Amino acid sequence: MAAVKTMVGRFLLGILVLLFVLHYTFGGHGLLYGWRIVQENQLLEEEIVALQREIIALHDELVAWQREPFFKEKLAREKLQLARQGETIYYRTKE
Repeated sequence: MAAVKTMVGRFLLGILVLLFVLHYTFGGHGLLYGWRIVQENQLLEEEIVALQREIIALHDELVAWQREPFFKEKLAREKLQLARQGETIYYRTKE
């Protein structure tokens, strides 16, 4: 009888250990969740670096806009496709 109780106890302990391992690995805040969070964090850090570079470029463009009158004209001509009165605009076509 004692051997049966010991065997049942070991079986239940094994089941509990298995459930704990499954929960620890696949549970709501388990290892897989943690790995996914680390990957998302890396992607967000890369995005932050890219956005910081874009901010620096936009800041440089803003400074150039404020300091250089030629830059204003260049942007007006290229991006807004504006011209001064009496000017003829020629467009290059891609061959």
